[in-house]
Amino acid sequence: MIECALDTLLYTLRDAVEKAADEGSVRVDLPGGTSPAEPLTMPLSTFRDHRQPDMTLLSLEFDCFLRMRRLRGQALPELILNLGKPRWRWFTRSRPHRMRISYRAVDGWRPRVELDGRPLPLNYAGEE
Repeated sequence: MIECALDTLLYTLRDAVEKAADEGSVRVDLPGGTSPAEPLTMPLSTFRDHRQPDMTLLSLEFDCFLRMRRLRGQALPELILNLGKPRWRWFTRSRPHRMRISYRAVDGWRPRVELDGRPLPLNYAGEE
């Protein structure tokens, strides 16, 4: 099962989107040292209009389980995403959440996160 913090995933996806304009392909390395997933590379030419060379939107939607993890020395806990199926399905009674992460060029590539169809408010560095 792939497990990573929401903040780390958002940063990784934003970094991939910003680099995509220069490289001509989107490469996403899923964070996590124990991650069994391999990096995902998609050529931009396969899913964009050749008349419009710039990438304007990236949206990712997936099912996940959520939990909070508190680390020593940190005031706030981290939100951890578990991607994949639980080992003991009969042991977990919770159903997976549907998460959508969208990045738009007009928003300065700031992520918009929806959880089960509801927008999740995010605090950005330097904002109150």
